Amino acid sequence: MPAYIETVATRTALKALDTTSIKAALLMEGTVAGNGRMGTFVWKDGNYSTQIAADPQEGLFIEAADEANNRTHGAWVRQFEGEPHIGMWGATTSAADNKAAIEAAINCVAAIYPTRAKTLRIPQGVYKFSSISIPAAATGFSLVGENFWNCNLHCTDLTGTPAISVLCQEFKMIGIGLYSDVDYQDSTLQKTGIKLDKGTSKPLDVDAVISECRINTFWNAVDHNGRGLIFRDNIVSQVQYGVNLRWPALADFQPNWIDIDSVTVSRSGNVINAITPPADVPGTFKYPPTIYIREGGGSGATATAVLTGNEITGFTVTNGGSGYTSTPIISRIEPVQAHDGGWRGIIIVNNRFHTLNYAAIANIGPNRHLLNGLVATDNLLDIGRRLYYGHLGTGALIDGGVVQETRTEILELTGGTNFIVSNITGGGTGPNEELTPKNLVKLSGVFHGGRFSNFALANSERDAVTAVASSQLLGVTFDGFTFDGIGFVTPASYSCFDFDSANSDIEILNAKLIATANRESFARNKQETNAVRLVNPTRVGANTTPYFSGSAASAENCTVDRPRSYNPVFTYNTNVASATASSMDWVPVGDHMIQVSGRIIAQASAAGSAILEISLPKTSNFTDQNQAAGSFICATTGKNVAGAVLANVANDRFEVRWTAPDTLSVSFSFSAIYRVA
Repeated sequence: MPAYIETVATRTALKALDTTSIKAALLMEGTVAGNGRMGTFVWKDGNYSTQIAADPQEGLFIEAADEANNRTHGAWVRQFEGEPHIGMWGATTSAADNKAAIEAAINCVAAIYPTRAKTLRIPQGVYKFSSISIPAAATGFSLVGENFWNCNLHCTDLTGTPAISVLCQEFKMIGIGLYSDVDYQDSTLQKTGIKLDKGTSKPLDVDAVISECRINTFWNAVDHNGRGLIFRDNIVSQVQYGVNLRWPALADFQPNWIDIDSVTVSRSGNVINAITPPADVPGTFKYPPTIYIREGGGSGATATAVLTGNEITGFTVTNGGSGYTSTPIISRIEPVQAHDGGWRGIIIVNNRFHTLNYAAIANIGPNRHLLNGLVATDNLLDIGRRLYYGHLGTGALIDGGVVQETRTEILELTGGTNFIVSNITGGGTGPNEELTPKNLVKLSGVFHGGRFSNFALANSERDAVTAVASSQLLGVTFDGFTFDGIGFVTPASYSCFDFDSANSDIEILNAKLIATANRESFARNKQETNAVRLVNPTRVGANTTPYFSGSAASAENCTVDRPRSYNPVFTYNTNVASATASSMDWVPVGDHMIQVSGRIIAQASAAGSAILEISLPKTSNFTDQNQAAGSFICATTGKNVAGAVLANVANDRFEVRWTAPDTLSVSFSFSAIYRVA
């Protein structure tokens, strides 16, 4: 730093300095050191034409008046430590709109700093602006503040234009408060706080990080369109949707092309008529990749790949196009972009959502089912509505959610495959309270191979978990659900689970109902095409709630895996004088077997072979006598009598065969297992 520093009031005065004798100056423009234009500049010789062109608002680089037509001689360069801040470009807490200053700062930092080192700081204070755009060229751009309480951006625009539009990849926003003046429930404006959307004909990857921010009073706090988002440690309040996830059609994006080398392209005039691949095209393929014909001076040509096994062995030209004056480039799209796993990298962790009008996380766009590997853990929603709304996609993990004082369902899900939703607790405030929903979990659409586990649900007016008529649950498990205060409007009319789904295969494990009055059932099954298995249900309190409810036909496919009793009916087939049993126990074993046991007192009419038929607790429709097996062993001291149990195909009963030594009454221990449809 030069020994002598000139003090100047304005940039105009700075530009007028004689740079042959004065090499350093303190600019006093701006009111607060560290937060305004005020700062030290040093004259540096050299070619600064690129920097000066990138910084028209003169935040970092200022040309001297006598260098206006020759910027290659040097420039006044701001001296500072750390990251540049928006005050250097003239943003102030008193300005009505800092849009020009902030965007000038963004554009300068994007142009001057290297990729992933483009950081712009928001100083302490509240900075008003109408809208901000982060350009596509700002890859790796970071907008940072000290913390979201002290460093704030206040959007004053009352239209539907997003407050911050991000067109670049790898954007980061950390430690900033962002809020607006709009009515966040205005469905006409639908104003977004941060829109992460690179636009059509752009690569798929967004890879944004939003951390330790406070965002409130928008329709969408974040509208994310693309692959890659980390949203963590934020506070979001007074919005319709916290994070709204979208994945438009693949055609809206520029693909990542992979050129196929050494391809022979034949043309007839300016039309392509054949494409021949090399002997060995790199890569293996489950499905033919999408082929692109690029450059060559023409347009309109299309082709498809031919696979032999998993390798490309040829191409079929489906349209020769026109105007091809040179050999075009033959490319294929990066495979991961073309299949269902392309939309991935969404992580939403440890956020607080407060006073939401619809949902903390939403995935409701036209391609919602393509979401892959969502992770949403340890999120809190207080005085709001839904923690998650929409499709789970494939392989989702939603874990550790708390929802307090909700007016609506905790979860409103429209489908999902191979997912886990676990450790969710919450509900309404109770009877006669405003913040109490009708249901706590609502399912519609198709769910395949998923698991809901460890839910603690409290205070719903009606059924706690409902699968509506448009739903189908295939191989779905509910494990470890605790219900307290559910269906309190008319307890005897509502259940823990309500299944109006069709063609479903549902398993309920370890459900616990806490209640003093009976509910209609643990599980109401409305469709006879559903199979519902209830394992180890528990009643707590003075209630004797039935396990199942529904029509007789729908109850046929409902089973409870816990010991139950039935009174068998005996039919004397051969040489049986009498048989009695007060009751016998039975329990399902897996999906297609039932274990039966008990004590039977039987008496033969005469010594010799005896056959006794015993009714089943649940019909089987036997087709083979080996579909039942068991033992019939004398329990009377001093008697050594034993028999066998098999299936009676004609009458769909157990058939017990033994050899009676005499006509005395004998107590037998009965145990058998049989197959059910």
